[in-house]
Amino acid sequence: GAVGLVFIHENYRALLVIPLLLIGYIMPALVLRSMYRKQSEEDAS
Repeated sequence: GAVGLVFIHENYRALLVIPLLLIGYIMPALVLRSMYRKQSEEDAS
């Protein structure tokens, strides 16, 4: 029983970490891209 609970806990932690990692990588990339796009638009005009 205890081993099963630990295993489930590890899986839940992994399931929580993966989206956090994705958000951590994707959000800065999107922010940088949008900032870069705004800057290039300002330079063009």
